[in-house]
Amino acid sequence: MGTSLKIRALSYEKNTDGLMPIKLVLTIDRKTRKYHLQKFVHPDHWIGKPPEFVKNSGRNSHPNARYLNLHLSNRMAEAQRIILKFEEENIVPSFKEFKAKFLGLEKQSFFDWHEKYVENQIRDNVGKATVSNYQSQAKKLKSFRKEIALKQITYDFVKDYAHFLKENRQNDDNTIYKSLVYFRAVFKFAKKKKAISGDPFEDIIMEQHVKPATYLIKREVDNLLKLYKSKIIKESWQNVLGMFLWACNTGQAYSDAVAVRYSDIIQVGEHVGLSNKRYKTKVKYFVPLFEEALYLLGDMPIDRDQLIFNSISNQKTNQYLKEIVKIVGITKRVTFHTGRHSFGHSLIRKGVDRSYIKEILGHSSEIMTRHYSQVMNIDVINNLKDKWYEE
Repeated sequence: MGTSLKIRALSYEKNTDGLMPIKLVLTIDRKTRKYHLQKFVHPDHWIGKPPEFVKNSGRNSHPNARYLNLHLSNRMAEAQRIILKFEEENIVPSFKEFKAKFLGLEKQSFFDWHEKYVENQIRDNVGKATVSNYQSQAKKLKSFRKEIALKQITYDFVKDYAHFLKENRQNDDNTIYKSLVYFRAVFKFAKKKKAISGDPFEDIIMEQHVKPATYLIKREVDNLLKLYKSKIIKESWQNVLGMFLWACNTGQAYSDAVAVRYSDIIQVGEHVGLSNKRYKTKVKYFVPLFEEALYLLGDMPIDRDQLIFNSISNQKTNQYLKEIVKIVGITKRVTFHTGRHSFGHSLIRKGVDRSYIKEILGHSSEIMTRHYSQVMNIDVINNLKDKWYEE
């Protein structure tokens, strides 16, 4: 089996600056692979005849010719040593094994790939909360092992980490599930980039246990609306209550409600609706606005770019809500997110198809929709034709 090594600058792969990428070209049994050396060169500087890869004197000489020629010679020598080592050990070289050794993938840290994964997600415009969660998950993993090479990640390693989360961190099953989902996502990202092979997660059972969500029934929401219309509570509470009722009628989460603007309200035929993207998932959604939501919306201002609500922190909002709901006799543990659950619950009761609920709530996965339907199977059947205002 014949092997050959060359270093070439590829003119047909010039970048926008007119520079050619320099790549190592490996041929094994008449099949070729190219490995980027992360160096670029102008066509006028390139010679490509080792040890003088670029011109080091005269016209069109490269400004850092001595360094670049030495660097490329060293990379060629390194590649030759790897091929020679294969021959000495009587191993038939493969592109995969050569790449792992030449690019140092075997030694790469999982946390290096974590950073690359986060950068990739940011380029895909994931929300700040999601990025923050990735960083928290990495910090948790580092509390288990400060350094983790990709090749160390095996089935047993993953099982040991899950055990650590349960016994040492006292995490519940759903929290462990989320940690393993993150762990697997980064590993699969590295695998996609050919940095590692295999799948240590293949035989790991990963299940999310859906818990019934706290929600308010229509009568409770109506009582809060009456309180809002009475305007008897202090202004700071009135503003929080209005935003919460908006969530009950639109399904918006706190991060979405605090950012909603009048310009997000659009007319579609005879219907007025809210059109936006979820802050968390960037998933688009459209919510038709019923009478209660239109009341909370009020009159449209001339400046449609205005925020609809004057927001305070999520923590303060939940503190106020805790006291507000007591006024109308609600004893449930209510947070702002209860409004979103209540809206989802109403849709389920009316027999709205789950796939549509997924769209209207901007869920990235239908498993989240089950939060609203876990205890509602009989009601879905019995209330297919319920109107919005019927309990």
